[in-house]
Amino acid sequence: MHEDIQDIRLTDQNVQDVICCPGGKELEGKSLTGDIQKTISWRLDMIEEGMTGFVSYKVDEPFGFIEYIPAESAPFPVHAPDDVFLMCYHWVGDGEHLEEERRLISLVIEDVMDRYSGMSAFAWDHSTHFSRSILKTFGFEVVEELKNGSLMWLPFEDDSRGPELLSQTYEPKDLSSEGKLIIEQGYSNRCPYSIHHQNRVSELVNDIDDERIIYDPHVIDYREDALKYTIEPLNWEWLYLNGKEVKHFFMSTEELREEIMALLEKLD
Repeated sequence: MHEDIQDIRLTDQNVQDVICCPGGKELEGKSLTGDIQKTISWRLDMIEEGMTGFVSYKVDEPFGFIEYIPAESAPFPVHAPDDVFLMCYHWVGDGEHLEEERRLISLVIEDVMDRYSGMSAFAWDHSTHFSRSILKTFGFEVVEELKNGSLMWLPFEDDSRGPELLSQTYEPKDLSSEGKLIIEQGYSNRCPYSIHHQNRVSELVNDIDDERIIYDPHVIDYREDALKYTIEPLNWEWLYLNGKEVKHFFMSTEELREEIMALLEKLD
């Protein structure tokens, strides 16, 4: 451990120091709407379900964190009863975040490997956040490829079984034949950005104020939510307009408004 960095066990006593919670360094200078205080209450609930991890302090100031939970309690549609599931991890700081995130992952592996048969995780094929290539350096294997990432697994025992994705059961609706536009949105209070995007869609729907719009948000905070509403396994953040997927994370509010108005015009 670096001399100026201290890793403290994540508990209900320091959960407010997670950098993605209100006042955290990840949110500095960013104008997010919605009740992001829920990022704390969600974590308190998950700690009750067995989630823990570490908060990292650099010269006594929180700069990073990492979270894990027994897989049977993980808010993802994954069956891995003897595994631990790697949840969120992040370090703030240009040029050093990948090195520190590797250190945090290594810290968690050492912390859990004698208590679980393996570690399951979800990763993307890019180098900036939740990187598949970084997990591979620790020996993680790709179990299943998805359009929005990969389910990965690190076995701790020779005879351990890998994780299995559970079947998707929810299908977005299309009410265009009834002259309606249903806007379905998945989001989670685990992430301040997800709270923000749910809030801006809700405000946009209220602003358009068209009786043909049906807004149907689905919060995906806990395991039962993930089993019910995950569109593609492991994807808890999504938006569908009459069954059409929209990448709202990368759209401005005005672009999203134009998309909605265009679909409303087609209903006439």
